[in-house]
Amino acid sequence: MSKKQDLSEDIKKAAKNSDVSSLMGMLSSTDKEVFASLLKDKKARDELLSSPEAKALFEKLLGGR
Repeated sequence: MSKKQDLSEDIKKAAKNSDVSSLMGMLSSTDKEVFASLLKDKKARDELLSSPEAKALFEKLLGGR
C-alpha cells in the first residue's frame, strides 16, 4: 500500500471514530492555524461545512452515515 493510501485509510479511521485529535495531528502547523481560525468564525465555518465539496467529503469519509 502506498503512503497516500495509508494516509487515506488513517483519515477514514479517524473520521469513523470521531477522533479529531488524530485528524488534527495529520495537518501541517499552517493548516492547523487556518483550521483553528475557521472554527472560531461561525459564519465561515457554516459556509464551509454547507458546501457541496464538504458534504461529498463527509459522505465519502463516513460511508453514507
